[in-house]
Amino acid sequence: MRKKRKISPSRDKYIKQRKKDVTIKQKSPSSRKRAQKRKKQMQKVYRRRRIILAFACFLIIFGLGNFVINKINSYGSYSYPNFRDQVREDMGKEIFIGSTDDRSLTTAEKLSDLETLYETISRNYAVRASNRDDFVNFVKAYEITKKKVLLTKTDQEYFDLLIKYTDLLANSRSKILDKKSYDDLLDYYKNNNKTYKSKVIQNPQAVNRYKRMISEKYPEKQSIFTLRSHVLILSMNDFKPGNINKDIKEFTKIIEQNQGLSKILIDLTDNDSLDNVYWQKFLPLLAHKNYEDTYMVFYRGQIINKSLEDMKKENKNFQTTFVKNQASKYREKLDQIDLNDYMYYDEVKLNLENDNKIKKMGIYVILNDKSSNEAINFAKSLKESSDAMLIKNSSKTDPSQNDLINNYPVDFFVLEHSGLLVSIDNSFSTKKDQSYLSYDQFINTDNPLEAILSTL
Repeated sequence: MRKKRKISPSRDKYIKQRKKDVTIKQKSPSSRKRAQKRKKQMQKVYRRRRIILAFACFLIIFGLGNFVINKINSYGSYSYPNFRDQVREDMGKEIFIGSTDDRSLTTAEKLSDLETLYETISRNYAVRASNRDDFVNFVKAYEITKKKVLLTKTDQEYFDLLIKYTDLLANSRSKILDKKSYDDLLDYYKNNNKTYKSKVIQNPQAVNRYKRMISEKYPEKQSIFTLRSHVLILSMNDFKPGNINKDIKEFTKIIEQNQGLSKILIDLTDNDSLDNVYWQKFLPLLAHKNYEDTYMVFYRGQIINKSLEDMKKENKNFQTTFVKNQASKYREKLDQIDLNDYMYYDEVKLNLENDNKIKKMGIYVILNDKSSNEAINFAKSLKESSDAMLIKNSSKTDPSQNDLINNYPVDFFVLEHSGLLVSIDNSFSTKKDQSYLSYDQFINTDNPLEAILSTL
């Protein structure tokens, strides 16, 4: 049998221990103190652990409870519910954008309009190799202009500051419209409520603002018809869309009553009109054949979407599929623009049928250094549809920025507090082989009309 291990006799149930053999040793005072000290330390450790455990349980319970409550009361998505979006939009229209009639703009309103101007142009402006530096200057000047706004004391000071700010773009298609330009547009579009463009021009805040403006005194520009022997002179130094029907009627009457006419001289000097309606309605009377043009429109932002949509639905002259092709995937490389700067492109077609009832005559067109925008497009269409002779009265023969062909018309937006209407060059549409208008002849004289008439 295996020997049992030597253990304390008091714990061996097989060995009986006599009482007299049992001795009890008492602990010394020092050992008792050490035991008490260890006991207190253990109690502190247990107490600390219980506190930490209780705090952790509280956080867990509180977190779970808060999660459950938020889950029950939360919306289905992280966006505002539809009714809240509607309330916010209505508040913006009815409260924050108040009428400025009979009062000056507040500093907050001035800063808000400046921000709108900056954000809209910086996100939609058609940046090209030729204007990139000017665009960068515009962007960099925002913070400085913001500080200058705080120093303006009158609305007119503020308006002048905004005009100087947009002038940094050095682009005649992007500017704040003066009273005369706005009134010319309103005169035509006030009878049209179908398109987005017409609604922007008729914005109540814009109508109110320009109505109160004092018009600067400039010579009235309108189409004038003058007979000189066998030549009819059409002085079109400004396109006034509101007068188009009256001018067409007068032109037709002159042609019918003067059968000996054989040539037409069109004067487009100083014409920098922004609207394309006038010349596109007048061209069929002058064209020898139908005018057709197809081009790609590249654009950076969203502001052009409404006008492309209007073209697709309302405009009979323009045709577009409005597909939104990604600009970065365009099949060709363009030297004038960086495709990565643009979001989309679409194909746009312009078709204008000539009026066969009108006698066809030789067309001569005179322009100068100030002729730009839609005047350039009109001259281009006359060249292609009537083989018109294009003459420029200038001391320079090299193409300038004003000679740049922009097939697609400008868009407009309104500064909601001040009511100022702003035009923006927000698309690139020039063709690879035809960026600038090509002239047949250059002259340099103080009286270009007489110089040309002497040779006709």
